[in-house]
Amino acid sequence: MEPAHWVQVEADRWQLELQCPECGAEQEMTLDAESVHAYNVLLYEAADAMQGAAGRLLEEWTSDLTAGDRRFVEALRHGHILPIDF
Repeated sequence: MEPAHWVQVEADRWQLELQCPECGAEQEMTLDAESVHAYNVLLYEAADAMQGAAGRLLEEWTSDLTAGDRRFVEALRHGHILPIDF
């Protein structure tokens, strides 16, 4: 489950609306501030891990590219190639 929305309802209470990214199931829960902080830390750690994995995949993929392919990828990254170009 991923947070879709969360709001502080009391000084030490947060209401979270969670949603499953695969099936769309939803769940609401209220947590204390300490639990929300721990959950937030887990979310940041997961995001960092995903970013690291994406970076490694990109490095692995780009290591096999030719010079022309690399220029194309860089042009895409910098917005020099747009859908209208095709």
